[in-house]
Amino acid sequence: FINCTEAECEEFSRKVDNDEIEEEKIIKTFKYFSNKDDYSREEAIKLIKNVVLIRHRVNYYRTDIITYCYRTILNVAKYVNDYGSSNFNILYALCMTQFNEDESNFRDSARREIIYDIDSRFDCLVNEEIEDAEDLQYTFNELLKVNRRCYHYLY
Repeated sequence: FINCTEAECEEFSRKVDNDEIEEEKIIKTFKYFSNKDDYSREEAIKLIKNVVLIRHRVNYYRTDIITYCYRTILNVAKYVNDYGSSNFNILYALCMTQFNEDESNFRDSARREIIYDIDSRFDCLVNEEIEDAEDLQYTFNELLKVNRRCYHYLY
């Protein structure tokens, strides 16, 4: 999942939905990525983004797969930063995959599913996470203002 393209993530989700991959193999794959303990920061960020894309594409009746997606995301989040909660690290990772280098706009490859996830995660922050994420939220809101395709997330 680390080096998968978005198209490959969507194809994996389609195969899961159509029962083209044995459930045992799916579970084994998620457990492998969830239990691995030597991710670089960049690998963790890519993996979180790809698993979020898979989670969004897998049909909601596949709660087993969605659960494995969340478990993997939570276990990998600790490799994003040395500080902050898992919730903050997931939010940070997703922002880094969608903001361009100078944080002046969303990347051309930004996905609505990820933007939606970022927006939802800001609402789930608690206590010190809110302070830690102030700069991210400010940047996110500013980018929403300049990017018409994501403008509807502003309220």
